[in-house]
Amino acid sequence: MLSRSDSPNYKIINSYENYNHTACVIFVQYTKRTAIHVYKDITLSQLILNQYLSPKFEQAEVSPIAMFEPTARGWMLACKFAEDIDDD
Repeated sequence: MLSRSDSPNYKIINSYENYNHTACVIFVQYTKRTAIHVYKDITLSQLILNQYLSPKFEQAEVSPIAMFEPTARGWMLACKFAEDIDDD
């Protein structure tokens, strides 16, 4: 389990990075909710260095390109979506 001790904004429960490191998926726990986010053009290591991860789409330095329901099915779909990003 990965987490940032100096960032109370979130805790990463699970993570996945596609084979050429162009997209990553995180199952993230915020204070009041959980979510599955997909990020493009950022590695998991770079993502973890952020002090703040937005729980929604917004104009920010790091913002998800997709969100999925926080379930096993959502996780599977998010990982598949991350792999398909490379087919662009």
